[in-house]
Amino acid sequence: MILSTATLAAQTGPSDKVAADALFDAARDLMEQGRYAEACPKLADSQRLDPGIGTLLNLGRCYAVSGQTASAWTTYREAAAAARAEGQTERETLARDEATKLEPKLTRVVIRVSEAAAAAGVVVSRDGQELPRSLWGVPTPVDPGRHTLEASAQGKHPHRATFDARGEGATLEVEVPALSDAPGAPPSQTPASPAAATGGSEPAAVTDSPPAHASSSGTQRWLGYAIGGVGAAAGVTGVLFGLKGYGQDQDARALCKETPDDCPSIDRIMDLRETAQKNYTYSYIAYGIGGALLVTGAVLVFTAPNDSQVAAGVGPQGGQVQFRASF
Repeated sequence: MILSTATLAAQTGPSDKVAADALFDAARDLMEQGRYAEACPKLADSQRLDPGIGTLLNLGRCYAVSGQTASAWTTYREAAAAARAEGQTERETLARDEATKLEPKLTRVVIRVSEAAAAAGVVVSRDGQELPRSLWGVPTPVDPGRHTLEASAQGKHPHRATFDARGEGATLEVEVPALSDAPGAPPSQTPASPAAATGGSEPAAVTDSPPAHASSSGTQRWLGYAIGGVGAAAGVTGVLFGLKGYGQDQDARALCKETPDDCPSIDRIMDLRETAQKNYTYSYIAYGIGGALLVTGAVLVFTAPNDSQVAAGVGPQGGQVQFRASF
């Protein structure tokens, strides 16, 4: 049941209305100055103290301009529902249109809870708010930026991870792994499998081994690419020095095809050959450095942990990009 703003406002006292009006006026002044990050919390508090459709519309605009797309989308939908209950068709249409404009820009997150974690009775929270089980596996709009995911269960070590939500129209999948047993906790009881009920073999125990964070894996991988790139550049430098030395050697040979003693340009020939030898030496050094750096880069790339990689692919809906991360 949706309560009208008039019903909600009737439940507030005079002091609440005064405070709400003061907050609303302060927020509007801040918005006119372009200080939306300061204005939005004041509008939210004003709405909490004295609900109103106009406050909701202003709050939705404040969220939208400050880049909080999910909060703006939710607020506009709430304003549309309230306007419909009040019979304010114009405001309802305005709010629905604004919400529709925001839909393609929404960043969504899907919380995937492993079977082992779910069987242990895990409680999952995002940014301090508990997520009902009905939201597990459901793409849910979130504001762009860094978010915190927490999972806890009785007798288990709590799990905490952060993830970045970014990309218009993107969907990020975050997995909650099996939680490891806390020291001294009694063995966790999980529902018996059909095989166990019929006398079959017991399923293998699940051991939780927290993988490395995606940030450390990505850093190592990109460092490997960078070192490998420097190694490749050193190799190219070695080739250039070698070609330069070879050209100088050929120039020396072309000056005098007879023995050096019979050649009138003996000094020039010796200079060319000496310079060519130096370039050959530089070439060998560059080859050595380049080879060592290429090997080091390859080792860093191929030894980076795979279980914390972030994979991207095209989703089932046109133009939708899905990111998958394991924490």
